[in-house]
Amino acid sequence: MAEKTGKPNQKMQAWIDARKRHHLSHAHVQMARELGMNPKKLGKLDNHDQEPVKKGRTSDKGRYVNQRLARGA
Repeated sequence: MAEKTGKPNQKMQAWIDARKRHHLSHAHVQMARELGMNPKKLGKLDNHDQEPVKKGRTSDKGRYVNQRLARGA
């Protein structure tokens, strides 16, 4: 039997680094590998800013509260 060195090859190391960098689960990495994605290009898919839909909801909530206060309810 051949001995394992315990050190991953370069392809696996790239996925390990991407998993740490982007806080991915093992299932996410496995799915991305099966889809043939490139671990070095996962940064393009990151959502650095909050989604615009979620930003708009907080302003809508404030407007709703102001309307309620104006009516005296």
